[in-house]
Amino acid sequence: MKKSIAALTASLLLLATGCQEEIAAQPDLTLEQKPETKILVTLGDSISAGYGLDAPETQRYSAFLTEMLHAHDENDWRDCNYAVSGDDCSDLLQRLYDGKAIRLPAADEIVIYIGANNLLFPYKTYIQNILSENSTPESQTAAKKTLDLEIDKGLNRLEADLDTMYQWIRERNTVDEAPIYLLNIYNPYADLTDETLPSSDVLMREYAEEQITRCNQVLSDFAAAHDDIHLVDIAEPFAQCGEAPILGEIEPRNIWTIDPHPNTEGQKIIAETIFSAIKEYRNETSL
Repeated sequence: MKKSIAALTASLLLLATGCQEEIAAQPDLTLEQKPETKILVTLGDSISAGYGLDAPETQRYSAFLTEMLHAHDENDWRDCNYAVSGDDCSDLLQRLYDGKAIRLPAADEIVIYIGANNLLFPYKTYIQNILSENSTPESQTAAKKTLDLEIDKGLNRLEADLDTMYQWIRERNTVDEAPIYLLNIYNPYADLTDETLPSSDVLMREYAEEQITRCNQVLSDFAAAHDDIHLVDIAEPFAQCGEAPILGEIEPRNIWTIDPHPNTEGQKIIAETIFSAIKEYRNETSL
């Protein structure tokens, strides 16, 4: 009996070995590899949300970027866009605290565009003050000083909130320190030719350029201090356009009628610029 059992065991082992060799010799039987699901998380304000576009879900830069990423690496990229119109840096930080960016822990690429409203909100208040029925030359001068002071505070707050934001993301993101792409701010008023700040001899385009340059320096310095944050310069390609690719094309063009948000072409420019930065980073890390 023992001999028979041993013989039967040997026969089964030989049969199993033979089956394994046969399967190994037939690659047609292996399962086809499916594309991996990847997550792009976008944080920001109305520019990232696609404000003013006919179809934001397909025309904002994050939608174009996921298409580019899919075509490049054939993975299944998901556009997880948590940008909210009107947010400044502190609003965005609060949304993170509130758990609104639910896919952030699993993000493979993270894009952040924030800071424009830190400049725009003080300017809106300034405009309201000088257009008031009770406005006087003295109150307008005071309003301009307040504008400068509030922009200073906004930029200081941006610097502090970026640091807190970065720490919050790094503590929760689990994808081996997914790279963060931090966008700088473009100037939508660069091609204005004759509009000045109300009650001031300063050209609006010059004032905007000065303050946006300051904001971009904050963003640049912050990115330079962290190896896993990559500054994406979208200000330069916007500046190279003959006319800023924005929605505000109302005549006569001036600060009161221009909508500074990107049009579809502007959104594509942003997506292409980010995509170039991602490809450059991937090439560097693969060396």
